[in-house]
Amino acid sequence: LRYCASRFSKVIIMIADKPAECTYRAIGYDSQKAEKKARLNGNTLQNHSQKSIDGILGGEVKLVEWKEEIDPNKFYQMELNRIEKMYKENYCFREEVRETTRAVLEGMLNPGVKMESAIDEGVQYLLKELAFLSASPEMFGTERVAYVYHNRWEVYEHFVEGKFDGKKRSDLGFIIIK
Repeated sequence: LRYCASRFSKVIIMIADKPAECTYRAIGYDSQKAEKKARLNGNTLQNHSQKSIDGILGGEVKLVEWKEEIDPNKFYQMELNRIEKMYKENYCFREEVRETTRAVLEGMLNPGVKMESAIDEGVQYLLKELAFLSASPEMFGTERVAYVYHNRWEVYEHFVEGKFDGKKRSDLGFIIIK
């Protein structure tokens, strides 16, 4: 966080607790348990993030909560609709999203959960995250957004390159910090 705050004028920390419910359901938790686990993990992340933010001087660092600030945002909703449509209509995009989701879910499923059913549910997390990232420049009134992560994320890289829809996104970037 300090690295980002020292290099960027604005840092947004997204708490993806609502999309995480999809992953917990995919693993095999019922909806109530999935919501509770996602909420508790989201609260933990938010508390740790806030402590880190409080220790940083300079730069604008903000926590963004999914339910209150992302879900109701019109730019996010428009982009989510576009990405869900692309998932339904674009075979290459759908297969890459499904394979990325499979890689996340492997070894995590509760007994009796079928992988293909889990993927059907789990892809929702990835689609929502892509929609958030894609809508971020408009949501936050900035010309360019850099997504910071600890590993390569090929489906996002391909999305930004325009592999799936022919639209290269010069307003989106990707930074790996290990």
